[in-house]
Amino acid sequence: MLPLKTSSAESMAPRKVRNACKRCRLKRIKCDGQIPACGNCSKANESCVDVDTRNNAVSIPRDFAVMARARIHWLEQEIKRISPNFDTSNGPAVDFRFMENYEPPSNLDQVIEAVGPSEPSTAPRSDQISRSIQDYGSPGHKRSLPRENEQESERPLSEEARSVAFDLGMLSLNSDSRQTHYLGSSSGRLFTSLVGFSSTVSTGSMSEKSAPSPTFSVAPVNSSPYASLRQFSAGCRQLFGMLKKNLPSRDDSRLLLDIYIRSVHADHPLFHIPSLINALDALYVCESLSESANIGRGGWPEFLEPFPYNGDFEQFRGQNATPISIFTATFHIFMVFTLASIIRTREKTFDFAPNQFYKVAMAAAEQTFSTVSIASLQATLCLAVHSLLNPAEVNIWTLTHIAMAHCVDLGLHRDPRVGELSGTAITVRRTLFYYVYHLDRSVATIQGRPLGIRDETFDVQMPTGVEIKADALPENYEFLSPDVPVSGLVQFALHRFRLDPIISEIKMLFYHLPNQRSCFSWPRDLSGEQARIRRALDQWNTELSELAVQLNTEYQESRQNWAASEMKLRFGEVFRESSHPELQ
Repeated sequence: MLPLKTSSAESMAPRKVRNACKRCRLKRIKCDGQIPACGNCSKANESCVDVDTRNNAVSIPRDFAVMARARIHWLEQEIKRISPNFDTSNGPAVDFRFMENYEPPSNLDQVIEAVGPSEPSTAPRSDQISRSIQDYGSPGHKRSLPRENEQESERPLSEEARSVAFDLGMLSLNSDSRQTHYLGSSSGRLFTSLVGFSSTVSTGSMSEKSAPSPTFSVAPVNSSPYASLRQFSAGCRQLFGMLKKNLPSRDDSRLLLDIYIRSVHADHPLFHIPSLINALDALYVCESLSESANIGRGGWPEFLEPFPYNGDFEQFRGQNATPISIFTATFHIFMVFTLASIIRTREKTFDFAPNQFYKVAMAAAEQTFSTVSIASLQATLCLAVHSLLNPAEVNIWTLTHIAMAHCVDLGLHRDPRVGELSGTAITVRRTLFYYVYHLDRSVATIQGRPLGIRDETFDVQMPTGVEIKADALPENYEFLSPDVPVSGLVQFALHRFRLDPIISEIKMLFYHLPNQRSCFSWPRDLSGEQARIRRALDQWNTELSELAVQLNTEYQESRQNWAASEMKLRFGEVFRESSHPELQ
């Protein structure tokens, strides 16, 4: 008798619902699993949404299949109305018998009207259909409140990258700009999400196994000042712990910095080397701090002596303060280590792991890109160089235009007034702008795309070799190897920058599209213009030879940069000769 009772009990037991809908999960109530909506959601006139068991980040409306079948039926009716002779049976056969017991909601006509096209020839987008079905949901079509964080987390990186072109068109007045009358569109928060960091910042510690890139605790926007300060201090202490684990020894840091200056800084002069060394020394001080250390401005310990960065101090309450935060310094230093270790790995020397340095830099990225400044521009350009070395990273075209937007926001395209900034700060600003200008011209020429900024829209002067040489050697130069020709390498880079206006002129004169409404007066003697540009290229080559004689060319790096400049000249000659079809 006992087995009979067990069999009877099993037959009378209600079916167990394995997957409850999202609303029933949140309210912790029993879900009957009905389709197209469970009983609880139907009574409350709310959308019934399931969570994908294979991916918790994906939400699926429970009535999706029913609504999709109804929409297919509606589309077939519209096709028959437009073309009565059209045979729908020729298409793929779909068995709908498993849905015979499911009926569409009573407001199906309203949903179809909302998502359907106003004209038969216009096809609705799939994302509009899914959004409208979720908004209308079950009977009553009560719209659910949008969840901003949920939408941002579900957006793929490719979709965010595609939206950059539209976001850059928005105007903003940046309070951090030294010249606030320049309107620009660059946004650190936008760029933070672009390179793969979610907008929500973790408030707890994350294990290294579960998180590919750790982040630091930051207080919410609407939190109290005391809570913000407390969480900021907690994030700084987390960073101190990460520095203890990942900051290389001083000997290794010297080796990596030497490699960076020789192989990267020679072509991409992004940083003021003395400032970079000051930041590295400060990080070594923070590495040895205890958890009870007092945190001061910018996340630096209170006892740390302020140091200038990019030639300037920050004035805070009438006193000098370090102008960058510890997060920005960490991003800069570890991106330098990343680029240097990539170069060393390509030389078949595997003593450093680039991904480990890159992971630490990404952990400090959100705070680094939170404002638009010279330091955040340098961080953006670090990612641009990293993208050149690793083409699988963020698109270099996108990064170049974001960097140019930063330059305009900060007023780098205009020469500052005399006495406003120190000589070092002016040199850094000029070098950064012309590097972005060089990057824009190179990428636009290689990819055959429009120029990002025209030459007549800026008047900033190019830095001279005398300015670079006077500011190249730091006071603690013994940190570097004595044979690192810092000033000579940068002067070769600056001379390559002088070739970019010629390349820009070639592209503007000989590669423009015919436009009847053009307001520009193009020269008629194209052969004469080509000869004039040829003379400019010859003059640039003569100055290159004089520079090579003037500088010490016994170092391998100087010879390599001389050869690279010669290749750049040949590229300009080929670019000129293959320009306008009338000249071929």
